[in-house]
Amino acid sequence: MRLPMKDLFNILVPTDYSEESMPALEYALSISEKFSATIYILHSYQLPVYPQEMPSEPSGIELQGVEDEAEAKMNDLIKGLQAKHEKATIISLVNYGEVETMIDELVEEKNIDLLILSSKGGNAAKAMLFGSICADSIGKVKCPIIIVPKGFKVSDTKNIAYAANWIEEDDIKGIKNLLPWAKAFDAKITVVHIYTSNESYSKRDRHEYEAKLHESVDGAALEVALLKGADFSHSMEEFVRKENIDLLVMITHPRFFLEGLYHPSFTKRILRHIDVPLLVFYNENL
Repeated sequence: MRLPMKDLFNILVPTDYSEESMPALEYALSISEKFSATIYILHSYQLPVYPQEMPSEPSGIELQGVEDEAEAKMNDLIKGLQAKHEKATIISLVNYGEVETMIDELVEEKNIDLLILSSKGGNAAKAMLFGSICADSIGKVKCPIIIVPKGFKVSDTKNIAYAANWIEEDDIKGIKNLLPWAKAFDAKITVVHIYTSNESYSKRDRHEYEAKLHESVDGAALEVALLKGADFSHSMEEFVRKENIDLLVMITHPRFFLEGLYHPSFTKRILRHIDVPLLVFYNENL
């Protein structure tokens, strides 16, 4: 799919009503203002966990109380968001069950185009979304994911960095997906290839790289950065900081088992080093 390239554009944002989950909601609202998207806010609740010495299951009254509390918190949340974003289309989903299962089902059922998650705590790669959705979501959910770091303050997206291998077919598809997004935000895309000391590129190589890239995306305005670095994560962190990048974009492919730029675990490691939103494309959905 292209982001977001159709009349109906649907965003799913899970929440636990905590402060950590708010950046994802605010980010979703900023996107909806550009694309008139429908935002589905999901909250899942479960039965209380009882100690083993208390084998009795919770009564229907207890479960109803948990549901009522979850619904009340959702109503308060929606009311507060609508007060600040009157034109936003927001739909609440308060369901019983495992949030990971719900996400998979809702992506299909509601034709979700974009899943937005909030990272939690100092280690964004360890836990996302109130400690119950782990970074294994990357590469499994069949739609693009944006992971918003804890405490992130939403601002204009003006500089987008796309982390690329040399010129791979997947990268071309990913960059093409980004072009309408960049146009909507009036943002610049920089294609970043970070190589190690084992590689070397001449001026001719750089020229050929840029020519092939521009030819592949029909001459769209892009900038190219070929950077030498011993560690990709730290090199990208430095690039993001120095170039005031507002959004980092990567591709993940669950079928790649060798460590590399497309491997989900590699993408997870990047989360430890950046403090801007990370957009992850699922390879097979491009």
